[in-house]
Amino acid sequence: MALGNLSISRVDGISPVRPRNAERAVEQSGERSRPDKAREGQASAGTRGAERTKLRTRQSEEGSLTLTTAEGDKVTISFSNKQSTKVDQARLYGPNGSFEATRTRSKETSQLSVSLEGELSEAELKDITDLVSKLSSGLDRARSGDFEAAQKQVASTGNLGSIQNYSFAYQQTSDYSFKSKQLSVTA
Repeated sequence: MALGNLSISRVDGISPVRPRNAERAVEQSGERSRPDKAREGQASAGTRGAERTKLRTRQSEEGSLTLTTAEGDKVTISFSNKQSTKVDQARLYGPNGSFEATRTRSKETSQLSVSLEGELSEAELKDITDLVSKLSSGLDRARSGDFEAAQKQVASTGNLGSIQNYSFAYQQTSDYSFKSKQLSVTA
């Protein structure tokens, strides 16, 4: 019978920075003429402006499975997946037209590490494969946001005769940030 120690967690961080109000920029310039139209890009003949928007996302997941077989063999499997995306958008507009540019950068890294102390029999290898398959199925639920169902599924691994004990930990982290700056001037 396998005895297991289970840990699944999720960390979310959202840090929005509210857009700077175009009306404030217009007030500071000393004029107050239709800032809403300038924001929408429907500039009057003398309106000039600029907008800059940045979006950043980071997501990562890390997991580790450590187990000991009934024969005393030790196996550790660790994985890490990280993704990040940056989107920068700039827009200039004035009485003679507008210009818009967008730059997107993405990065993704994955790592897998397996360490073994001892020699695995076919029965041990089959039981380890079954355990990893059940844990992987639980992770699919965790990735979709159903952590309660994931914990139940991962905790019910059943009888894995050649595995004496195991410990599994998983963490998913998401971080999002949004910044926007606007400036409009009516001449």
